[in-house]
Amino acid sequence: MTRWGILWKTLLGSLLLLVGIGTLGYVEYWHLSHHPLAARLPLSMTVGHFRTGDFVLDISCPYIVVIDFDRPAAMSDTRLDCMMGAVTPEDNCSGISPVLNVAWTLTSEGREVASGSSDSDHAYYWDRGPTRILGGFRGNSGTHYMLDLEVKSDASVLFRARPELQIRPASMEYYSDFFIERGIIRFAAAISILLGALFLLLAQVQRRRYKKFSYARLQGF
Repeated sequence: MTRWGILWKTLLGSLLLLVGIGTLGYVEYWHLSHHPLAARLPLSMTVGHFRTGDFVLDISCPYIVVIDFDRPAAMSDTRLDCMMGAVTPEDNCSGISPVLNVAWTLTSEGREVASGSSDSDHAYYWDRGPTRILGGFRGNSGTHYMLDLEVKSDASVLFRARPELQIRPASMEYYSDFFIERGIIRFAAAISILLGALFLLLAQVQRRRYKKFSYARLQGF
């Protein structure tokens, strides 16, 4: 038992503890400050121009531009599907005309990157309610974008369905690698914290024994 042994355990334990806590803190901060939804903007669906503002993508992958709706209790499934233009052969839209008429343009540093409209894509899927796809683009991580949406005809009747413009990865599988890496990093950080605490505990135990041993030697025992 030497002072050097106590010192290196203290230093190593402190280093492992700091690295583990710092890594865990950074990973959690990144997770809280990033979201699969690259941009989101509530819409009134009245005629006019809407802009997302500047946003930066987390990962490089295909993205889709959608309008996400909530299913109003007072509106039937078929009626909402017909009104937003997301019809299937089984839908009976007799007497129900589509009211969704929008166009969007994506720019980066003032340059047009992609565009689309409700006329060019009629696909939809289910999230919190029906989600109408307006097109897509290939996004690059770290690049700044801005999306402009033009509502060409009044569709305010859809406002009670709480429409929201969203830009999201075409598939959440593109985020799966991040979640896997996050889990591995969190596990490694936890191991680092545990090892650091263990080395500090051992150093503390040895320090006490060393003091007792030194005191005994001074007393001549």
